[in-house]
Amino acid sequence: RLPIIIYSVVISLMLLSAMVKLNDLNWNASAAVLVAIGAFLFYLSDIVLAWNKFVSPFNYGRIYNIALYHLGQIMLIAGVIVQYHR
Repeated sequence: RLPIIIYSVVISLMLLSAMVKLNDLNWNASAAVLVAIGAFLFYLSDIVLAWNKFVSPFNYGRIYNIALYHLGQIMLIAGVIVQYHR
């Protein structure tokens, strides 16, 4: 249980830190939105994975998980590129 709790806290902090960027005046608004949405999709992919694996499998659960994961990663990277591209 401890590893699950630790992972849950870490990923929740990741989502929180991405959402905080929405109010960070040092961040470009477009970049902050991309990072926030990317973090949310990544977080959602873990929820889908856990639900599908430990609660009740559902049709195409693995596909939803992988799609959300990759879209989240792409948006996170896009946000960082928009923010730091000079």
